[in-house]
Amino acid sequence: MAGLIEYNAIDESWLGGTYTLAQNGITLDTMPCGGEYDLFLTPKGPLNYLGPLAAAAPNGFTSSAPLSNLTSLYFHAGVNILSEIVTNKCQNPPINQVGYGMGIFLRNINNNTTFFYQIIFRSSVPGSQTSNGYYEGFGDAGGNVGVGDHVSNIAPNIIPPSPGGGRVAFSAVNIFPRMKQIISQGWAYNGAGPNKVYFDSNMSHWRIDGLFAGQFLWGGVYAESKWDNIRLQAFP
Repeated sequence: MAGLIEYNAIDESWLGGTYTLAQNGITLDTMPCGGEYDLFLTPKGPLNYLGPLAAAAPNGFTSSAPLSNLTSLYFHAGVNILSEIVTNKCQNPPINQVGYGMGIFLRNINNNTTFFYQIIFRSSVPGSQTSNGYYEGFGDAGGNVGVGDHVSNIAPNIIPPSPGGGRVAFSAVNIFPRMKQIISQGWAYNGAGPNKVYFDSNMSHWRIDGLFAGQFLWGGVYAESKWDNIRLQAFP
């Protein structure tokens, strides 16, 4: 699927520039069924292979100290869902939905595995992922683990974004207590039921190594969203 990313530094200049994400040339009728399609923004990493100008541009992300050395982890973002259409086009499997959120990658400096922590700002599935803690865990044969969470479990006083509801500002939301709670217990329930996925719970072994933000789509959907001021700040 082709994605469209539009940067605008002029309109709403008080935001310091905005990024609009949308499907590019893909309609509700031509969206494929059966798979997840992601439109994500991520900070710039090393781009040496693109030549000296790209290589000289500053990187947008610096890995953190180990989690055991941190006292707080704040995220900032402006999220504006401009358009969202969901149909029942796909029935085998019957998955037609869109979500918006941010993912954080943590690297284990002891065994080089990855912990993936995803925060959902909105899902088109009514009532999903808004209670009972994080909503899933998964692991693979390489020892990599992931969990999902909903922003209302972290910042209950912020009304999540909604289609046509305008810009929602997340300012200095401290996600560290929540992340620490999940990692320090050393296990997560998988998405299929009561089975637990176990992982290294030693906070000194994990550091924050990257992030992304944007929208993820399945089936008969169309979504357009605008993002600004996406930042993640770790403090000792």
